[in-house]
Amino acid sequence: WVPTGTAANVTAISSLIQGPGECVLLAEDSHIRVDECGAIERTCGLPLVALQTTGGLLRVDSLKSTIERLNTNAPFSPIPSILSIAEISETGRRHGLNLIDNLCQEAKRNNMSVHIDGARFANALAEDRELVHIFKAGVSTLSFGGTKNGQGPVEAVVTTSKEIHSKLMRAAKQFGYTLSKLRFATAGIKNSL
Repeated sequence: WVPTGTAANVTAISSLIQGPGECVLLAEDSHIRVDECGAIERTCGLPLVALQTTGGLLRVDSLKSTIERLNTNAPFSPIPSILSIAEISETGRRHGLNLIDNLCQEAKRNNMSVHIDGARFANALAEDRELVHIFKAGVSTLSFGGTKNGQGPVEAVVTTSKEIHSKLMRAAKQFGYTLSKLRFATAGIKNSL
């Protein structure tokens, strides 16, 4: 649990960093890119590379061509290592499990991790129960929008990987995102989920 959505995204993405010179690929109108005041760049030191979308939804062909462009210009371009997907997108559209799976497969082929910015994930899940399988599709971390979904003043960062979990815990502590009396902020959440 962390106190804000920005803290959740920073913690989740920082836990996926493999080494120097990397970048995050994400939608051109992504909340992380447009509305979080450069938090990823400042705290993680990773540039954000915008992908073209169709109606706010990421496309596999755009992901492929951007990866190819960056790799062709190596070592002068950052290394594409993390894909961040907003589910639901900034335009209010769902990527859905099939598209997320296709994006994850392309990311995997290129040794990339996948993060879901899930500020509106509960809304997407209400429309499409298949989204419970995002981790099977290849998603590494999920920033779950707790405040927007009645969880009180906290956001959840979720993973199924023990290795990533350890990195999440360290990142939250290093960035000052651990609340000293977290039990009070999260009281009653277990019963509301």
